[in-house]
Amino acid sequence: MKKQKLVILYGGFSDEREVSLKSGKAVSDNIDLDRYEPILVDVLSTDNFKEVNTSNVYTFDEIILRYKNAVFMIALHGEFGEDGVLQYLLERSDVKFTGSRFNAHSIAINKLATKLIAQDLGIKCARHISFSSQKVVKLENLPDFDMFVVKPNSSGSSVGVSIEKTKQDTLLKIKNLLKIYSTVLVEEYIKGDEVDCAVIGDSVFPLALIKPIKGHLFFDYDAKYTKEECDEVIPAPINKTIENQVKESSIKIHKALGCKGVTRSEYIIKNNEPYFLEINTTPGMTETSLVPQQASADGVTFSELIDRLIDEA
Repeated sequence: MKKQKLVILYGGFSDEREVSLKSGKAVSDNIDLDRYEPILVDVLSTDNFKEVNTSNVYTFDEIILRYKNAVFMIALHGEFGEDGVLQYLLERSDVKFTGSRFNAHSIAINKLATKLIAQDLGIKCARHISFSSQKVVKLENLPDFDMFVVKPNSSGSSVGVSIEKTKQDTLLKIKNLLKIYSTVLVEEYIKGDEVDCAVIGDSVFPLALIKPIKGHLFFDYDAKYTKEECDEVIPAPINKTIENQVKESSIKIHKALGCKGVTRSEYIIKNNEPYFLEINTTPGMTETSLVPQQASADGVTFSELIDRLIDEA
C-alpha cells in the first residue's frame, strides 16, 4: 500500500519554538510508519521552510507545490502556527492540514475574546481586565484583587505569565509585557485545582488534574515541559457533576469557536465551581504533554490519536 506523505510543520520562530520542536519530533517518533511517510519541516520564517532530512530550504509556495498531495500536520505553537496565519495560507492553497481552520485559531489565540464567548455561553470565568496602552496602566485602574495573574493576551505555554501579590508589582509586569505584546490580560488569581479537558471532534478525553509541586504556584512553562516537575492524576479525582460540567463547557467552547482536531481547555476548580481560563487549539504533543496522556487514559494510543487527526484532515 502506498504510504501517505505527512509533512510535519514544527519549530517556528515564536517564543514557543523549543516546545514545538519537541512536539514535532514526538509526532514523528510515534507515527504509524506502515501508513505514513513523515517529512519534518522546520518553519524558520513565514517564507523559509527547511526540510530537515535534506537541509533544503523552500519558500511557502515551493513547499506547497512539492507536497501538494500530502497532509500537513501542524505542530507549531504561538505566532504563525496557532494564530491562524499559517492555516489561512494552507486553506488558500487548498491542501489538507490537521486541526482547526484559520478563523477558529484567530479567535482562540485572543484570550479576552475567548472569555467573552465563554461568558456568553454561560460559563464562569475569573474576573479580569485588559490593557493595550501604557498610558492607562496606573494604580488606580487596577482592580482590587487579593492576587493578580498577569499574562500576554495572545501567547501559549504559559509564556510571560506570572502571579503578582501587589498592585505595584502587577503594574511593573504589565508595563514590561506591553513592550512585547499588544494587549495584556490581568485576572483575579483563583486558588484551586487546575483541570484540563481535551476535546477531539465531539469526544471528550478524561480530565487531568495538575498538582503544582516544587514551589509552582500554577501550571507554568517548567511544570508543563520539564519531567518530574509536576504530578498528573488521570482521570481527575473530582465529583462526577463537576466533571460533566467541565466536559460540557469544553465541548460548547470547542463548537462555538468552530474548532477541529484536538483542543485543550483549562479550568480552575474552587468550591466545586469550575472557572474557565483559556483554550489551546494546538496543544503540545511532547512526551510530557497532557493530551497524549489523556488520550492514553481513554484507551487511545499516541499513534491512534495522530491517525484521528490525519483522518479528520
